[in-house]
Amino acid sequence: MKSKKKGVFRKLAIGVILATGLTSGAVASPLNASWTQVGFMNGTDGGMFNGNCNLDLTTGCTYVTDSVGDFWLPLNAPVGANEILFISGNEEYWAHADYADVLALSGHSYPADAPPNITWIDAGRSGASIVGPVVGNILNRAGNFEDPWVTLEGAHCALNCAEQLWGENNWSAQARHNTLRKENGGVGVYFRTVPEPTTLLLLGLGLAGLGFARRRRLND
Repeated sequence: MKSKKKGVFRKLAIGVILATGLTSGAVASPLNASWTQVGFMNGTDGGMFNGNCNLDLTTGCTYVTDSVGDFWLPLNAPVGANEILFISGNEEYWAHADYADVLALSGHSYPADAPPNITWIDAGRSGASIVGPVVGNILNRAGNFEDPWVTLEGAHCALNCAEQLWGENNWSAQARHNTLRKENGGVGVYFRTVPEPTTLLLLGLGLAGLGFARRRRLND
């Protein structure tokens, strides 16, 4: 009887560990084959600054790879990305969000006391997912989408200015926006298209219908 109880407690302990994200699988970088890269800022220079190539990926602006590896591509094909990921080259720092939310926020002006304004779907620091909700900042000059500032957590440079995931290199001379990418192998931007819940539901119903029809044929 005691051995059975021990087995139950052991299973419960494993479940708690999995739920709290203490296993290596739960804290790993989210980058996988489902993501397509659209931009990169090298860690060895001041950062990519290319005018109007920005987070509005449908503008058609193209910035080809330069001598240090910086590049930016428009999201012309496939159209319809609904998630975006900012991640350091060594996959130690990242922030993952709904693309529409990022695009809407990247046109905001930049007041010195701007509060955090986006809750990331997932965010990571030092190679591990941050437990609980993480609220960062996405800011820009009013009225355009040119090279917004993207902060991992907290207000713009308020929590830790070394955690800028994206930002124009005008500020890199002041060592504000380039610390993270210089120390972590640059910063990349990725997109992916995730099916809407209704699409998944319809797909599930369709597969269930096919399974039912097949079963019925076998029984006839």
